[in-house]
Order: sequence, then C-alpha cells, then structure tokens
Amino acid sequence: MTAFAPAVLLALGAAATGYGFFDQSRRQQTLASTDRARTDTAVEGQALLTGTVEPLETVGSPVTDEEAVVVDWELSAESDDEEGPDERVASGRRAADFHLVDEGGAVRVDPTGSDLIVSGSNMVRDRVRTTAGSFERLRRFADEVEGDQSGTERDGVSVRADGVVSPNRFDRYDHHTFEHEILGPGDEVTVLGTLRRENGDGVVGDGPDRFLLSDMSPADLVSDLETKKRLLLGVTLVLAIASLYFLVLG
Repeated sequence: MTAFAPAVLLALGAAATGYGFFDQSRRQQTLASTDRARTDTAVEGQALLTGTVEPLETVGSPVTDEEAVVVDWELSAESDDEEGPDERVASGRRAADFHLVDEGGAVRVDPTGSDLIVSGSNMVRDRVRTTAGSFERLRRFADEVEGDQSGTERDGVSVRADGVVSPNRFDRYDHHTFEHEILGPGDEVTVLGTLRRENGDGVVGDGPDRFLLSDMSPADLVSDLETKKRLLLGVTLVLAIASLYFLVLG
C-alpha cells in the first residue's frame, strides 16, 4: 500500500503530460497542414495568415506597463523553506482586437479564446525577493489587476483575472515572480484561426478548429511545437516508468 499512492500520483502526472503531448501534436499537425493565405484571398473557415500587428485598441501589461494587443500574465510565489514548484498566486489575460496587415490588405483579429505562443523576446520573467522595496511594487500590481476580475466595458477589449493578489499575503513568501507573454503593436504575427466575413470584411477569431497567435513564423512555430512535443513525450515516459517501478518493485 505504501508504494500505491506515489504510483498513482506518477500515473496521473504521466496522463497529464501525455495529454499535453497529443494536444501539441494536433496543434503542430493543423499548423503544418494549413496553407498560408493572403488577407484578400482567404476563404471562410480555418485560415493561416501572417502579417504585422496594427492595433485598434491597446491594453497595458501589469508586469511592465508595455502597451500590447494581447498579454498573458502570472504572479507566483515561493518560500525558501519549502520544496517544490512556485505557488501560482494569480494569472490573467488582457486582449484587444487588432488588424493583421499583409500585402493583400487587412483583417480584424479577435484574440478572445486564442492560445498565445511567443518567442523569448516577447517573454518576461522577473523574480524578486520580498522586501520592503518590493512590497510597493506588489501593491501597485495588486491595484493594477484588481478590476480585471469584473471584466471591462471597453469595445473590442477583454480582460480576466483568476486568483487574488492581496497585500495581506505578500509577507508569507520570500520571493515573488512576475511573468508575462505579450504581443504588441508592430510585431510580426502568425494567426491560425477561423475566418468569417462580416459585411465583406474579414474577421479571424475562435471557432471549431485551432486558434493560435504567435510572434514566430509558421515554420519556427512548427519547430517550437516539435521541441515541446518531444519534451512532453520524454517526461511522460519517465513518469510512466517510475509509476510502474513503484507498482511492481515498490
């Protein structure tokens, strides 16, 4: 019985990473099998477009105050006397409709529901020790994201926040880590989503198929997904073997 509990936990971990492997495989296959289209000739349905971000509205990153059209943010925390991964304190997204502009013209992109996959240049990870100085930054961050839980009434803008960033909890942890992934004005963008026509104008958004946004080219995005897929497969195999070890030899 002693070995049964860790075996189950390892098996659950293997199932989770195995699902991630198959999900990444489906993403990669959809991306690789969809031909790039121009905004002026793309037909309704699943479409792969590349171009430049031209903002209609912008949102600010709560991590760096940069202006963006999409930003996924997260605040995590950890204590020096505890082992294991950081605890996610809160996370959220801010997004605004934008135009994707290419040689054929422009389409509006509604990023709601998209998966954002960006290169290292569009990521920030800032780990700070919890001190009197960083308390002020944490308080500003808390004030910045507090209203995101109730949404927004701005046209073409969506916000959400999960978790609670409370100043009363800051001193429970020795370190806090601010992270964001961002897509900003002027960035090169790859969009894989569902194209529809509204009064003759193209709009790309969520639909029955994959919806991805990235600052990487389609080829680089396929390569990035391949790397993640191999990593997930390796972790899945290690966890599955460890689970069997505990069941058989534990």
